[in-house]
Amino acid sequence: MKRTFPQQAIGATNTPQPVFSTTLTANLAASPTPQSIAVASSVGFKVRDKVSLGPGTATFEQADIVAIVDGTHITVIVTKAHTSGDFVGLNFPLANLYVQTKDGNSASLYVGNSPLMTDALWCISQLTKVAAAAQPVDFYDAQIYGANPGNLNEYWVYGTMGDKYTVSLSYC
Repeated sequence: MKRTFPQQAIGATNTPQPVFSTTLTANLAASPTPQSIAVASSVGFKVRDKVSLGPGTATFEQADIVAIVDGTHITVIVTKAHTSGDFVGLNFPLANLYVQTKDGNSASLYVGNSPLMTDALWCISQLTKVAAAAQPVDFYDAQIYGANPGNLNEYWVYGTMGDKYTVSLSYC
């Protein structure tokens, strides 16, 4: 199945972020029951999506979205406490991934496969900046299929705050 997402923006310069994610906007306590959590945006998420929650440098917690409350709240069950600013990223098997930069970005965007990536470490592709109204640069990975598909939470982006990109994918 094909899935597209709203345009994404780099949240902080030289800080890797999941290729499609939002962030917590309030601290979150562990709870055995579903709870509504405050996020920067719930746009692009769906009920029953699997997500990973965490700071990007530690082990992530996996959860299922039980409900989309509104544009800034989703409902999940979490067994660990999380802090404001932690990532909430989609986590499911993919058949392929497509990332395209926005024309007029201020710098290159990098696609990688680690939350510790830089422009030189764990970098899969450099998407160079292009002038406004020029053809954007893209990354396409179609080699993640078959018995061992890739997972969306394996893909990270790194760049300059405010630079934009779009994401689409096919999933299993």
